[in-house]
Amino acid sequence: MNQYNLIAKSRILDGMFNGFYWLFMFGLFFIPVKINNNLFYLFLLIPFYFFKLPSTFKRFKKSRLLQVAFVYLIYILTSSFWTKFDTNLTFVKAWIYGLYIVGFLGIVVHLWDRDTKRIYSEYYGLIYFGLAAISAVFSIFYFYQVMGNAFPLARLRTVFNDTYPVSSGHLYALALILGSYFYQNNKSVLYKVMYIFGMFACLSALLLTHSRGPMLGLVVAIGVASLFSFRWYFIPVVFLIIGAVLGYDYITGGGFDVLVHRADSGRINIYQDLMNRVEGNEWFGLGLLSDSSSPLGDSVSIYCHSTLLCSYYHGGYVGVTLHVIMLLAAAYGALVLYWRSGSSLYLTFLSFGIFCYSIDGGRLLHHPGTEWLLIWWPIAIIAVKLKKTQPLKAVLEP
Repeated sequence: MNQYNLIAKSRILDGMFNGFYWLFMFGLFFIPVKINNNLFYLFLLIPFYFFKLPSTFKRFKKSRLLQVAFVYLIYILTSSFWTKFDTNLTFVKAWIYGLYIVGFLGIVVHLWDRDTKRIYSEYYGLIYFGLAAISAVFSIFYFYQVMGNAFPLARLRTVFNDTYPVSSGHLYALALILGSYFYQNNKSVLYKVMYIFGMFACLSALLLTHSRGPMLGLVVAIGVASLFSFRWYFIPVVFLIIGAVLGYDYITGGGFDVLVHRADSGRINIYQDLMNRVEGNEWFGLGLLSDSSSPLGDSVSIYCHSTLLCSYYHGGYVGVTLHVIMLLAAAYGALVLYWRSGSSLYLTFLSFGIFCYSIDGGRLLHHPGTEWLLIWWPIAIIAVKLKKTQPLKAVLEP
C-alpha cells in the first residue's frame, strides 16, 4: 500500500511540475516578467529543490555535459569573491542566480527523463510553437492597433510580457525553428497548413522587432540544418523569409535598408571598452559582480552584448575557456544525437542559441529570460536525450 502511495505522490508531483513549467513558458509570452518570475520561484523552483533535485542529479551524476556546465557555473560564481561589491546583498543575489540555473536545469532534466511514455515531451516543442504563434498575432494587433505605435517602424515587443524587442525576436525565431521541424515531420495537409500560418505569424513578428541578431541566428540555423540533414526542414521558412522581407521593404518604402545599415549599434565600442578594463586581470577577470556597463553615446549600455565577452570580462581566460568547453560539449552531444537518430534538430536549436548570444546578451547567470531558453534549455535536453537514446561509445555519456 505504501508503495502505491509513493507512486501516486510521485505522479501528482510530476503533474504539478509539468503544469507550473508550462505556466512559466506561457508567461514568457503572456504574463509580465516580474510576476512570471515570482510564480516560477514560488511554485516550481522551491518545490523542486525540496522534493526532486537530489534524486534527479543522482540519476545524471555521470553526465559529462552537466558536469562541464556545473564546473562553469561554480567557477563564475566563485569569481564573485574577487570583486569589490557595495553590499552583501549583491553578493548573495549573485549566488541565488546560480541556484536558479541549477534548479532550471534540474527541472528540465527531470521532466524529460521521467516522461518514459513520452506523454508530455512529444508536445513540449509543439506547445511552445503554438504559444509563440498566438502571441505573435495578438502582439502585432495590440501593439500597433490598440497602443497606436507606428506600423511598421516602431519595434514590436511581446506586449503582454513586455520584453525587449531583441528578446521577443529570440522567442519568435526559436518558434520558427520548431515550427519548420514539425512541418517537415507531419504528413497531414491540414496540420502543414496550420504550421505555415503559425510560422508566417512568428516571422512577421520577428521582422517587426527589427532585431538583426535573431534574424541572422535563424539564417545560421537554416545553414546548420541543411548541412546535417538530408531533409531540409526549413524549405517553408526560406520562402516565408523571402516573401516577408520583400513585403516589409515594400510596406516601409525601403525600411529594410534602414535595418541593414544600422551599423553595429555601438557593439565595437562596447567590446573595446570592456577589453581595455580587463587589462592586467586577463587570467581570472574582474569577477562576477564587476560593473559591465559601458558608455554608448549619450546613453549607457548596461550589459556586454556578448555572453562570451561577458565570461571573459568576469572570469578572464579561465572563464571564457570553460564557457567554450561547455558549448563544445553541448555541440558534441547534439552531434552524437544526430549520429544516433538522424535528427539535426538539437544541433540546429543549439547553434541558434550559441550564435545569438555570442553577438548579444550578458552573463549567463541571471534571472529567468531568453538566455535560459537558448542556452540552458538545450543543454539540459541534450543531456537527457544522450541518456535515453541508444548508446554509442561516446565521450559525453559513458
